Amino acid sequence: MVSGLLPGALARIDEPWSPRTVAVLNVYDIRVVKTKGEFTRHRHLETDEVFLVLSGSLTIRLDDDEVTLQERPRVGQVGVCRRL
Repeated sequence: MVSGLLPGALARIDEPWSPRTVAVLNVYDIRVVKTKGEFTRHRHLETDEVFLVLSGSLTIRLDDDEVTLQERPRVGQVGVCRRL
């Protein structure tokens, strides 16, 4: 079991938008990243993405919607961008 990795992994990231893989779940990488400014729209055809905000907020613009994730989400709230 892997635990307690997020704070240490985030502490080692100096530049925004430089993701680090902290674990692998089946065939999926679990990554952490520090962000700053605009989140560049992109898509991954082969996988979904899950976002968990630890500090601040993240707004994700979709084709027909916009989702803002906060560091203190409502119980059960999680952000998932499905592959297209």
